[in-house]
Amino acid sequence: TRLHQDLEQRVRNYLGSDIRFWRDCEIRNNEDFTNKIFRRLAKTATLLSVLSPSFLQREWCRRELDAFTGNADSQAAVLVDEEKSRIFKVEKMPVDRDALPPAMQGTKTYRFYEPDPSQPKRLHELRPLLGGEYYRRYFEEMDELAKDIAALLKDMARGMAAAADQAQPGRVTVYVAETT
Repeated sequence: TRLHQDLEQRVRNYLGSDIRFWRDCEIRNNEDFTNKIFRRLAKTATLLSVLSPSFLQREWCRRELDAFTGNADSQAAVLVDEEKSRIFKVEKMPVDRDALPPAMQGTKTYRFYEPDPSQPKRLHELRPLLGGEYYRRYFEEMDELAKDIAALLKDMARGMAAAADQAQPGRVTVYVAETT
């Protein structure tokens, strides 16, 4: 939730316009979970997955990724300008890079963890509530992620405007996949 709130605010600031971030926790009890997610993914500009070791083992995480890439491939492409991925990966803790699905290969992750200075084998999640250096590093990494998302959305808007021969991009959505 904190990542979602902080990221949405920063991306909005970098874009200078409104943006919609969406997570599946916003689904109401009377809504069909699967249909809602797949309908939203079909209209989503970018996918942000919060990776953890269990993420790679969850069938549902793969289904969301497959749905997003399938829709992206049919509409435009997963890569913008053949080099910028519409899939963003945030690591809470280290994951085996070789185990990542093909659509997640080839790009770096935004790491929200780092070694403990006093015990290098021990890792700490970067969280703003911890204060001090972890607070500063959390916002540095958050800022890099927000800049990259905003830049990609601007590139996508320019491409859509050029294709439609108009300079008025529509409202875009970023889907923040729940961590496991």
